[in-house]
Amino acid sequence: MLNLERAPQTGTMYAVFTDKVLYGKYSRESLAGKLPEDPREREMFSDRLLELHLFDGEKEYRCIRTRMHGLREYEITDACEHDDVYEERVYVSGSSVDRQENLRERAAVVNYIVYDENDLLHIVNYRLKEVEE
Repeated sequence: MLNLERAPQTGTMYAVFTDKVLYGKYSRESLAGKLPEDPREREMFSDRLLELHLFDGEKEYRCIRTRMHGLREYEITDACEHDDVYEERVYVSGSSVDRQENLRERAAVVNYIVYDENDLLHIVNYRLKEVEE
């Protein structure tokens, strides 16, 4: 079950359902108001949810549907164990991202890196982050 108390108070939502993808700004209150009240309807809502990323500049609350364990929740911040960080900024909206025209909004992907005994790097985690233009 979704625990929105772990999510940032306000931020950006990236949600993947079996039938649609949603991306945009949110507040916790607006999200809570959109969840169905009826437990059966709420379960159907959760069954259609594949991924949910709620993030701001500091942390991300993530829910991922798995085959074996159902909906798994994660809270990712810079406090996780890592040796280095690599941040990449990507465009997330526009009239045609494939054609790279009218690109407007960007988000960052923060990759948390650990080096092993052979100095090979391993990306051990990542999170999405809002970018101020």
